[in-house]
Amino acid sequence: MRLKFTAGIALVAMMTFAVGCGDDDDPDNDNQAPINQGSDAGGTDTDNNGGPANTNQIDRPGHHNNVEGLAWDGEYLYTGSDDTTVRKIDPGSEPERVWTYEGHADSVRVLAVDDEGYLYSGSQDTELHKIDPAGDSPDVIWTFDAPGGVSALTFDDDGNLFVSAGASLLKIDPTGSTPEELWDEPYIGMGLQSANSLVVGPEGYLYAGEGSGVDGGGELHKIDPDGDEPEQIWALEDDEEEWGIYRVRALVIDDDGYLYAGSDDSRDLTGDDSDERVIHKIDPSGEEPEQIWAFEDQPGNVTSLALDGDGNLIGGSHGTSMEGGYVYELAIDDEPTTNWTYTGHEYWVQEVLVTDDGDVYGSDYVGAVHRLQRSGGDVEHIWTY
Repeated sequence: MRLKFTAGIALVAMMTFAVGCGDDDDPDNDNQAPINQGSDAGGTDTDNNGGPANTNQIDRPGHHNNVEGLAWDGEYLYTGSDDTTVRKIDPGSEPERVWTYEGHADSVRVLAVDDEGYLYSGSQDTELHKIDPAGDSPDVIWTFDAPGGVSALTFDDDGNLFVSAGASLLKIDPTGSTPEELWDEPYIGMGLQSANSLVVGPEGYLYAGEGSGVDGGGELHKIDPDGDEPEQIWALEDDEEEWGIYRVRALVIDDDGYLYAGSDDSRDLTGDDSDERVIHKIDPSGEEPEQIWAFEDQPGNVTSLALDGDGNLIGGSHGTSMEGGYVYELAIDDEPTTNWTYTGHEYWVQEVLVTDDGDVYGSDYVGAVHRLQRSGGDVEHIWTY
């Protein structure tokens, strides 16, 4: 394990206001040609789990391209896609689109819902939008110009919003008609890399996982976000011999403060042998992290993690080729064991979400969203959108 400490560098973000919403004339975009408006169309998309830009769009109701953003407000599902749109979906026994938001100019990478029900969408177009999603059409509250493409969002218990944008981490007060930056300078402790996973623990510390895989490494940082300046507590770099941390795409933390980190090793895509596709349970307290266990039996590279109300870990993974996406449940009391694995996704699973009633949603690389219901230790597919 190697620990490093890095000073912050000042970047100033600008705030603007904009409004955009979808066209209800084509509710499911059935007549829309498959599109790819990602930042690296036709080439390599380093923000897309290290794979090639998605040219496998499928002409179907719903999204036509990679869905990386999922959010839940207790009643409705929200999906964000490389097709630049955000959708509000009434899940029911069959999915029904309520509205489509078209206010972004590039791929929508991440979605989040706050305690008041407002929706936040972060895009590769370097904009973060706060949206009132109520009713049959979205209402934009504000638009924030970030210093880079927005790749991760999370809230603390006070409702403050942490934003990963390019190489910067920002702390924002999102209330009111304009957002307010709360740090004098952004946190730039990850070099030129971006954080692709953020989570706040029960003691208020912020954890950031770097997942770009650029220049052969990933990092995991513990940050004290209080005050006018963020303070790095520790930083764990890629260490193949001891940890196998690489491309930290997924972070969740339980009520006891244990951190779960999913490692997605893009080097395996080249055909090289690798043992770094691991889920780590970590005690992050103190000045250095302690690994409790490392689970290596999940299918493929870990792209997303979620915890359900019973303390089970839900994971999303992909195989070593474009085909093969997996959603699975792990019991994690003492030693992790697999309860079930769902293999219905034809392509990479990008995001998983667990609702308060226990349903599981998984999204994939070609724009499909699957709804799963769990019962008696098994899982049932309900629909695909």
